Amino acid sequence: MRPAGPVRPPSLTENCSHGGRSSSRTRAGKVTSEKLDGDITKAKVLAAIQRLPTGKAPGPDGFSAEYYKAVGPLLALVLTRLYNELGRLLPYLPRCN
Repeated sequence: MRPAGPVRPPSLTENCSHGGRSSSRTRAGKVTSEKLDGDITKAKVLAAIQRLPTGKAPGPDGFSAEYYKAVGPLLALVLTRLYNELGRLLPYLPRCN
């Protein structure tokens, strides 16, 4: 049976997983905060991919660490641009607290 009236999609803040706590970025010290404000580099993305543990189940995207390690050099530039753009959008996203 369908609900009466229009179905309202959940807001972006309804499903916050940290229980209303402030993000680690707001709790970070000055030095850490300054490091977080810089752009992510392709070298950092590649280094993070290489540190992924192998032999584990894939994440929610369905791709395993082995996959990311195999295609990392091809994806690194795209992921770097994506992460930096997301970082620039963070101030405009709703907060979960």
